[in-house]
Order: sequence, then C-alpha cells, then structure tokens
Amino acid sequence: RYAMAYKFQAEAAQTTLDRVEWSVGRTGVITPVAHVEPVFVSGVTVKRASLLNLGLVKKLGLSEKAKVEIVRRGEVIPHVERVLEAGGDDIVAPTHCPSCGGPVRVEGDFVYCAQPETCPAVIRGRIKHFLKVIDVNGFGEKHLTQLTEKGLVKKAADLFRLTQDQLTSMERLGVVSAQKLLREIGAK
Repeated sequence: RYAMAYKFQAEAAQTTLDRVEWSVGRTGVITPVAHVEPVFVSGVTVKRASLLNLGLVKKLGLSEKAKVEIVRRGEVIPHVERVLEAGGDDIVAPTHCPSCGGPVRVEGDFVYCAQPETCPAVIRGRIKHFLKVIDVNGFGEKHLTQLTEKGLVKKAADLFRLTQDQLTSMERLGVVSAQKLLREIGAK
C-alpha cells in the first residue's frame, strides 16, 4: 500500500498504412496485420503493426493509405493506435480464407476459417504449438510446411509415426538431421 507504480506514455510515431494482410492462426482466427511505411519508434524500425481483430479495424475506421499513429505497447508490440487522416478505400474482411481459400465466418469482431480441420495454416499452427508444448526443437517453419503439404502430418499424433525415409525425402533434411528429429520426438 505504500508503493506506487508510474507508467509513462509510450512513444508514438506517424506513418502511412500500405496494406492489411490477413493471417490465419492455429485456432482458425483470421487476424489483420498492418503493413506500414517503415518508421522509427522506441528504438526500432517498425514495418508491421498489430490490429488485433476486425472490430478494431472498423472502430478505427481504417482505410488504405491512411495516415496512422503507431505505438509500441509495453515497449514491445507495435500497435496501430489511431487514424490521423483517412485514405482511400475502407479495409474489408476477407470473404475466403487466405490459407486454404475456403469460406470464412464472421462472429462479432472476429473472422474465422470455416474449415479449420483442413486448413494448412491451422494445421501448421497446431503442430507448431504442440511441438513447443512438448519441447521438441528442430522443426522449422519450412519443415512444417513441407510435412503438411505432403500430407505426412495432419495432426499431432502423426509426428510419432514419421519415418527416417519420410523426413529425408524433404528438402534440406539429411539422414543425420532426420535421425536427430526422430530421437527428439521419441524421447517424449
């Protein structure tokens, strides 16, 4: 009760919104990411900033080529704080999943892939999350992409069925690396 914490106002910078990219997460949520003209904020150059969800995009009234204010929340995550000057066309939600091309559904402020069980980005995200949880290292983004594109891994349990031949058939993965990955998985 005797102590007080002060929070200082985060440093802000102004820039122009280039475009909004829609990214698919492991839960099937399709999240907007702002690509902005590079700007120096709190010691780093920011090129991408968080928009959280469709509701925030609408609330901000975000449009293409709008002049926006960027703040690094907690001195870490770049975030579009507000629109300073409107641009061209309004930003609209995608009508198809950017990963699988399937339909999307909008629930409140969020956009979801309507077919998460077959969406490659959702499958990769779930596998990546599972590997992180069980503390398996060595599977990079490119490896996961190849595994899902070849249909070798569709769910986490498929990782335990991988063979050395399947792994060595992938680009830039030799026998030694394949054996190491199989040992990592087998130890769990």
